[in-house]
Amino acid sequence: MRLPMNTSLAMLKPSGIRRINALAARHPGCIALALGEPDFPTPDVISAEVTAALDRGDTHYPPNNGRPALRDALSKYMDDAGLAFSADEVILTDGATEALSATFMAMLNPGDEVIIPTPAFGLYESIVVANHAKAVFLDTESAQFQIDEDALRACVTPATKAIVICSPNNPTGCILNAASLGAVAHVAEQAGIYVVCDDVYNRLVYVDGYERFAERHSELREQTVVIESFSKPWAMTGWRLGWLAAATPVIAEIAKAHQYLVSSAVSFEMGAAARALTVDPTPMLKVYRARRERVLAALDAMGLDVVEPAGAFYTFPSIKKFGLTSEAFCIKAIKEANVALVPGDCFGTEGHIPACCTDICLGKGEVCFSRCLDILLGIGCRIIEGAAGSHSDFHRADCCLTDGLYAATMGLQNVVPDTEVIIRANFQSRCVLAGHIAQADGTLGLVESEEMADTVRKMSGHQLRILIDFGAVKLELDRVGHKVRLAHRLIRERHCVTTTG
Repeated sequence: MRLPMNTSLAMLKPSGIRRINALAARHPGCIALALGEPDFPTPDVISAEVTAALDRGDTHYPPNNGRPALRDALSKYMDDAGLAFSADEVILTDGATEALSATFMAMLNPGDEVIIPTPAFGLYESIVVANHAKAVFLDTESAQFQIDEDALRACVTPATKAIVICSPNNPTGCILNAASLGAVAHVAEQAGIYVVCDDVYNRLVYVDGYERFAERHSELREQTVVIESFSKPWAMTGWRLGWLAAATPVIAEIAKAHQYLVSSAVSFEMGAAARALTVDPTPMLKVYRARRERVLAALDAMGLDVVEPAGAFYTFPSIKKFGLTSEAFCIKAIKEANVALVPGDCFGTEGHIPACCTDICLGKGEVCFSRCLDILLGIGCRIIEGAAGSHSDFHRADCCLTDGLYAATMGLQNVVPDTEVIIRANFQSRCVLAGHIAQADGTLGLVESEEMADTVRKMSGHQLRILIDFGAVKLELDRVGHKVRLAHRLIRERHCVTTTG
């Protein structure tokens, strides 16, 4: 009889992100907003260093912790950011994932506990559990994704070994404020626990006054591990390069784990890594900022609650108004709208869906952007299709109709007038629904004329063309191609649609 394998691993589910991506892959043309990956190419000056290294034959084992010159460069880079770690206190890793794995492998004993403020990247729990320790979740939703000191203290037990924090956060984009950092510091100092700082998004910040834990609370240097990555700031996700820094006694133990996990990072990438540290990621940041503003405006127009992200490239809107679990919502998004989103429960917080702004390609046209924004409310309208026609059903339809029109027009603010945009089939539901028709003010009114009734009857056909007059703005819908033609350039105010020019 075969003996059981690692019982801790058996408790873990496959990655929710990968599960959603696998489902999306079975739907041709699906728009993927499920993977947090920059959609920029790696800067040429970085890639050129790899070519040069291969030309030199730089393909042999490097030092386990990285070449001295690169570790010196990493030490200086961190010092410029206010974090004092010597070259000997830095390890080059196979991405931030391996840095986390090596850290927890070196730190945890069976039965130890690690506090994870949620929402959080699911990898934290996986690595903790794989090391036969226990993940203890601290829900931060009620605190606007900040850390309340009393709530944190309530999570601490004699078995607590560490807390892991991510600021800017994946998936909320929120930054821990001074009070939150202070709460972590107070508890860590009193309990003697480690603070593992996942700082991979620290170069993607949109606000002033950002502080990192290791900078603000240097008095806890010997209890702090800082993890960074080349992936996000320099669009180097496939390179699998990251690094970690910690005080000498801590780094010595982590170095052992790193050695036995991967031996070392890739030799011919190390020169490129050093070159990356000299490249300013600000141009990418400007694009992410513009996308963030567009997405936030659209979410607000749709009436979806969201805590404004101050960094990274995610938003984390609430979908509780739809009455669906985040998993059910995301499955409907793929199957019915051909858009891949990740369920919020993959990050430990139900009732939300993280949406990545990196795949919304403003530079390649507004079609994709408008389509993506239209999804969120479109699914809400589908929920009630075929309903019995109760007052509450129609009220929900009314809200979906109005909000959906906002979403569509918001994405078109800067588009040339008379632009034709793909909105998808769900848009038609907002125009005619169970004997009701959209009126000029965006509300749903009863079908009163024979002409209107005939329009409703044709909803089941394939030749339906309907024109809706929203004052001076005319919306023409074509059931066959699901096209919407806007006769004017639109601007949006809350719960109204107006024209300019």
